[in-house]
Amino acid sequence: MPGTDRLPVLLKLARGREILLNFIGVTVEPDRRYIHFPSNKHMFTPVPIAEQSSPKQVYELYNGGAVPVQYEFDLVPLELVKQENFDHSIFECLHPRGSIMPGRTAFIDWRFSPLEAKTYMVDVPIHVHNGDSALITFTGVGYDKRAMGETMPMTDQHDLMGVPAIQSVPVPGQLLYLSQERISMGNLPLFSQARHLVFMTNKSYSHVVSYEWHVTTQTDNQFLGIHPAKGVLQPGQAQMCKVTFTACGVPSFYDLDLVCEVTDETDMAKYRKKLKEWEEEKYRQMYEFTITEQDLNADQNVLPVEERPPSGRLKALDHDQRAGSEGDLSKYVTLPPIRHTSADQDRDMDKVVQKLQKEFWQKPLRPDPFLLHLGVTARTHDVVEFQQNFPEEQKSVFIDRSRSENLQKTVQKRSEESRDELLCEEGEADIITGVIANVLRGLLDDTDFHESIEKAEQEPTPYFSQIAEKRRTATPPMVEGVRVEIVQPSPPTGGATSLPATASAVQGVVSPVPSESLVSSLSRLDTAHPARPAAEDVKRQPEFSSTLENLLENALLNVVDEAFAEEFSITARPRLVALPPKPSTPQSLYSSKS
Repeated sequence: MPGTDRLPVLLKLARGREILLNFIGVTVEPDRRYIHFPSNKHMFTPVPIAEQSSPKQVYELYNGGAVPVQYEFDLVPLELVKQENFDHSIFECLHPRGSIMPGRTAFIDWRFSPLEAKTYMVDVPIHVHNGDSALITFTGVGYDKRAMGETMPMTDQHDLMGVPAIQSVPVPGQLLYLSQERISMGNLPLFSQARHLVFMTNKSYSHVVSYEWHVTTQTDNQFLGIHPAKGVLQPGQAQMCKVTFTACGVPSFYDLDLVCEVTDETDMAKYRKKLKEWEEEKYRQMYEFTITEQDLNADQNVLPVEERPPSGRLKALDHDQRAGSEGDLSKYVTLPPIRHTSADQDRDMDKVVQKLQKEFWQKPLRPDPFLLHLGVTARTHDVVEFQQNFPEEQKSVFIDRSRSENLQKTVQKRSEESRDELLCEEGEADIITGVIANVLRGLLDDTDFHESIEKAEQEPTPYFSQIAEKRRTATPPMVEGVRVEIVQPSPPTGGATSLPATASAVQGVVSPVPSESLVSSLSRLDTAHPARPAAEDVKRQPEFSSTLENLLENALLNVVDEAFAEEFSITARPRLVALPPKPSTPQSLYSSKS
């Protein structure tokens, strides 16, 4: 029956306390549009004031019905709060409307950016199309990080979940276990990556299992990655998985979920065998038949007309004639009385049905997979804010500039595609025109402004040493015991003669006369200098840094993987290998005697 069911349960711990648990369940009609709200209040994570870009936060809506639901947030209360705070958006709903499929959850992005160190509250109506509306109170706290200090740390709120990261009690039927069920990536700047290792262990002694990782939503693919995504584990075998989180987009809070689908391959092999036997039996029963007649030549024997039995049509005609002679009312049959069966009769009927079902060979059922969940929490910050708030962690992260360049290109492309003309009302246009006219009139009447412009024109162009390219002077080489002094050639004057081809590029003050080896050394020295700036330019490219990071990551991952496979002991003390003495030679003997 539709409605709300409540079941109080008293949990008693041996030699411990008693806990009262209230289980609440809601049953709705199949055609009712229903969104489940666990509470009529929602608390955002506290955000410090004076932030350039406030992080995104998520509010969840769950569709508990059997039909799709369309929702819409009423943004009028948010506009009122904005007007009360000097036209600053304190609460901002980024996705005010949308649809939710049955049994799915919609993640609504919000942004809370306080102006003052106080508590903000707003009541927002949520309208459900052809359904019930709800009034939710959103609360946000703004604080001054200079006054709070270390009492209000900036974290990803993983410690507030109250759920242990390691599983302590096994679930019935569980074969695969994770080393951690919740991992925290911590605070990260944008355009960086964080990695975490998770170990999977098959604790069964006789069952082979296979696993495959999935994300709950498609948008999580750009943030989360796991390798390997699927595989097979033998009894007692373990596997190391690398979870990668990429910080991109805008500063946000993340509470993501990875689902691991575990399949018992031993039970699956039994299921496939039974299914194959069932399909073969079904095919046999469909096309195979048995002849039970004793006399196979009975159709060839023709009986006389007098001995032939009457056909079914003749029997029906004979029955109708007899019924009509007895009267018209005799052909109607009285219906049985309408009555409800008792519980005992229903129980007897179920036993008969179960008995009949046992006689038939039912199709084998596929074993259900076991699901494991891995929670990932993180918080991303702007690069400048991360450097200001976490200076000690700045050296432990790598910011990939190639990701920022790709993001800027994507944002610029989207802005060009979605660029619309700004509509300005007549009153707003008059205000802007008056303000700009007053500013320009004040600048034209300001004599100090005129003098500063004249001085700026006379000032020389500033020179910044960090922009200039540093010239590298190589140490003069030593060729055949003679030191060569490199001298830059001076441009030829009108009365000077041109130098030879070998001396036009590089001049040397040499004593004695240079040989062929000296000329070749000078040519190699001259051709080596232009290649150095090109190599430095390659090192400055963001792709080079990203490749170097991937190289170091794979090297460390291979070391950990080999240690996990027990190919060597990573904690063992280093060994000292004693090499045999070198064989004695006549020269060594002579030097030892002398």
